[in-house]
Amino acid sequence: VVLCPNWNDGEFLEQTIKDIHQYAPMARSMSIVPAGLTKHRDGLPYIAPVTVDYAKDFVPFAESLAKKYRLADERRFVFLSDEWFLMTNKTLPTTEYYEDSDLSENGVGQVPYFWENWQKEISLLPKKIDNPKRVTVCTGTLISDWFKCNWIPTVEKIGNLEVNHLIILNDFYGSEEVTVSGLLVGRDIINQLKGKDLGDMVIFSDRILSETGTVTLDDMSLEKISKEVGTPVVVTDDTSQSFFNLLK
Repeated sequence: VVLCPNWNDGEFLEQTIKDIHQYAPMARSMSIVPAGLTKHRDGLPYIAPVTVDYAKDFVPFAESLAKKYRLADERRFVFLSDEWFLMTNKTLPTTEYYEDSDLSENGVGQVPYFWENWQKEISLLPKKIDNPKRVTVCTGTLISDWFKCNWIPTVEKIGNLEVNHLIILNDFYGSEEVTVSGLLVGRDIINQLKGKDLGDMVIFSDRILSETGTVTLDDMSLEKISKEVGTPVVVTDDTSQSFFNLLK
């Protein structure tokens, strides 16, 4: 469900959940994600953006529906995407919240599963790297506060490593509403990094790349971006080993 304020929320959302819930267990789950509105909406009906205040009211309402509409075995049927928790600065659920449901492609549980795996692997990170390195790690706006408070402190403990964090705004789609890292485009990355002192390399999540893992949404390769920026631009997956391999 792509939640659009005043269009399919409230009683309409409950009816949607009820309609789909009746097909359980063939219908295994329902994810609710906030509508991401780009700035390219000329001539289209008005849809109100999902604001922080709206999200703060919506999360408890949606959670009440999740408790009401469960599966026959009492497992959860309704799930909220990570955006709702990140927008409102609420503590992200633990992975138990997702009850082994694989919904990461919907943006549901990506951050909690990443963080759980990362914490398990922290002991594998070196106490110190042999050759001093200065790297710039870039994210979208939505994850930035969580990232600075949680992930950055774990890698700052590595000796000989200096980590700088930069937020990339999504000017192409609209930076006010489109804030996830996975929708960043190459031209915005270039425009916002060019001319900056970025150290030895720039690191992004591999989610900025298409399914082929070769280009961004606007068909730019990492090689082209690196050349334009003047610093190697690389990607990492969600594992500590992938990150460490970049530092070797």
